[in-house]
Amino acid sequence: MRLRVPSFALLLVLALGATAGAGPRTWYDYYYEARDKFIPAKEYQRALNDLQQAVKLKSESQIEEQTYGLEFVDYLPYFYMGKCYFALGDVDSAIRMFNIEAEKRQIQRKDALFKELARLRVQAQETRKLAEEKRNLAAEQDRVQTLTEQVRKLRAQAAEQHRAGNYDDALSDLATAQELAKPLDRGTQDAIAALTQKIRDEKKAADDRRERSRRITAALAEGGKLLEEGKPEQAKLKFDEVLGQDPANKDALEGKQRAEGDILASTTKASRDAQLAEGRRLSAAGRYEEAMRVLAAPAAEPGATEAQLLMARAMKYVQGVKKQKEVRTRVDQLLGEAEALIGGRRYADALVRLGDVLALDPDNVRAKERQRMAEQLTGEAWFDKMFPNAPPVLSFLVPSGEGKVVRRRARSRCWDSATPCSARAAGGRCATGSTPTSRARRCSRTTCSSGARSSSLASSTSCTTTA
Repeated sequence: MRLRVPSFALLLVLALGATAGAGPRTWYDYYYEARDKFIPAKEYQRALNDLQQAVKLKSESQIEEQTYGLEFVDYLPYFYMGKCYFALGDVDSAIRMFNIEAEKRQIQRKDALFKELARLRVQAQETRKLAEEKRNLAAEQDRVQTLTEQVRKLRAQAAEQHRAGNYDDALSDLATAQELAKPLDRGTQDAIAALTQKIRDEKKAADDRRERSRRITAALAEGGKLLEEGKPEQAKLKFDEVLGQDPANKDALEGKQRAEGDILASTTKASRDAQLAEGRRLSAAGRYEEAMRVLAAPAAEPGATEAQLLMARAMKYVQGVKKQKEVRTRVDQLLGEAEALIGGRRYADALVRLGDVLALDPDNVRAKERQRMAEQLTGEAWFDKMFPNAPPVLSFLVPSGEGKVVRRRARSRCWDSATPCSARAAGGRCATGSTPTSRARRCSRTTCSSGARSSSLASSTSCTTTA
């Protein structure tokens, strides 16, 4: 048999055909394959890969764009990328692609496609909104559960400290619980407030009893010493002071009786009458402390009603002034302790001291101001401790058409403190006089991933992939 040898022309045609078939793919090759093959087949990731390749070769959308020869196509890659992202569940990237396509001002020339874009974009926005609401609801439920459990623990600790008589520790736990309970139900807040008031009343009563016992012991000791020194008038005043707080005090009654006996034995009726007249004059002049000392002798005489009444009135006034001075001294002391505790970031303990101040001086302006600040700082400190991973979410975008939206978290801090601001009921606010900021707020402080550059966009910061 005779073999037929191909002609040189035929070989040349075959060679040229093979070379042409092995050439690089064009933007419309990728576009057609994505639009007409992968998307109808619901192979959305493969369609996205092709569309991204098409955008790299031709980034601008165009209606009736010429491909080859007399072939034309409506080139809308971002629209189809948005459809793919939406189908894959990435609504952020889908919305971004729909927005990019709309900004190109080409799809508007095709009424049906533009209506479809608008419809899909609305659906994506609604889907994102529902997803965010669901995430927020779940996060809020977790937050409430965490707060509820912590408040329960604090209340249990407070009850244990209360039973042990450790009033300050119990009140400190309740002060923290009160701040943490603010986002919870009103009933919990009211129960904590009621227990706080109950413990504070018991604490005040215990403090009063202790102070009363101290004063009585000191006055009795001083009265006995004055008797031994031969000063019965002054001793009588000390015993009367004790009897003003404890009328049945046996030691005071006995000491007073002895002092009055010494007074009557060492004075005359005429001298006592003269002292009564002087006491009357001093009382009228409002010089009660002097009057009280002068009236001690005439008031020791049985049946000296006028002297005894004048002396009782003078003693009441003097004791009132003395108590006011003691209250002012105690208030200053408690305020100093509160300031030191705030400086040491022991805010709940500071609230206990400030509560004591307001129990003594309800209108104390400084105590009220520091109380508000300590309450805020107590809440912030605990919220930062309990919810350390609650920073704001920042969206880092890539150049138009390339890749999906990536969300990153950045911790927000206060300018005046290294302590992270809480994202709590206070609305993420820092302490008074502070301004929240973020490390990702400025380009100079933004760290992008490898092969990326940073750029500032109005109020946010984005990392963009470099080509």
